[in-house]
Amino acid sequence: MDMKYREFHHRHPGVLLIKNRLLAQLGINVFRYEKDRHKKRMKIAITIVIAICLLVLMIYCGAAAYGYAYLGLAKLIPGVAMVLSSLITLFFTIFKANGDLFAFRDYDTLMSLPIPIRTVIYSRLGNMYFWNTFIASLVMVPMAIVYTLFVDTSFPVLLFWIG
Repeated sequence: MDMKYREFHHRHPGVLLIKNRLLAQLGINVFRYEKDRHKKRMKIAITIVIAICLLVLMIYCGAAAYGYAYLGLAKLIPGVAMVLSSLITLFFTIFKANGDLFAFRDYDTLMSLPIPIRTVIYSRLGNMYFWNTFIASLVMVPMAIVYTLFVDTSFPVLLFWIG
């Protein structure tokens, strides 16, 4: 293993905790190490269903933005995108916060490691931040594309969409 990799994770164990949590949530280890074909098929089916739902969300957001632009309300798209992504993030956080922050199954294992408690909490918050950013980008990107097609935008406006 590369020395820089080990040294970085030794100094920043929260990054390693976030990475391990993402691997567990995405089920990548099931694809890599599981020998039971039924479990692999179930994980593939669940992944396909989630991908379809996320694709439908993106299409819905793009279609809603197109509807606003078609009606001549293209100037409202940034506000609608912000409100919509904020509401989705709020509901996602409300439903995920309890399980991610307080009722996690690996509590005993994590507390036995020589890692400060605040690092564990920061890693959980970082994981939630990653997923919230991902969901918000699924809403914002299609709406931004439609907005830039219908409205003559400048560089600061594009920075708004990125930020």
